Amino acid sequence: MHAWDYVHIDGLGEKRTNLYHYACNASLVSAGLRPSFLVEKGNFNKEYWEGAKSHIHSQLFNAEDPMHLYDYIELDQNILVLPSFTSWVKILDKVDFYEQLIKVVGEFSKNPNDTNLGRVLGFDCASEIPIPKPNFIVTLRLKDGIDIVTQICKKKEKALLAYEKMDEMKNHLDKLRDEGHWPGLPAITLRIIPNH
Repeated sequence: MHAWDYVHIDGLGEKRTNLYHYACNASLVSAGLRPSFLVEKGNFNKEYWEGAKSHIHSQLFNAEDPMHLYDYIELDQNILVLPSFTSWVKILDKVDFYEQLIKVVGEFSKNPNDTNLGRVLGFDCASEIPIPKPNFIVTLRLKDGIDIVTQICKKKEKALLAYEKMDEMKNHLDKLRDEGHWPGLPAITLRIIPNH
């Protein structure tokens, strides 16, 4: 986990000491629990963006790593991190899922809107975007208040589906900490918040 220690100022002007939420998302992608995640420029103070982007890139795309677990696409100065063909097809044997992801990414590249981006990111509520006033917010969050994954949903059924999938993500991350692989990982909470 310490490789993800990185002092920076976030997009809201708050001082942060790490990039653990990106490490968590990378682990979820490599485990096949999430199809992709987005590193957003807006999450960083503009003076810290290039350094943070370089640090994240060096952690995810280690040239010495023979597995090459991740690929990426730059989207309007943001970075969409995807699983590599090697990681999902050869390691996880998820050929159909990988082919579906590539199809969805292709649809997004032809029509880059929030709904298609939500589908690329694996959001169960993507079909409900835009949501003028969400009824439910489902969040997987580190103890320090940084979200790992957040979904906004209009329908309760979609929110419960998102919660179920995110519970599997939480279990995966808790296991990494509890078994000593990531001893520095803070506690993680999962909540469904009604927004009435």
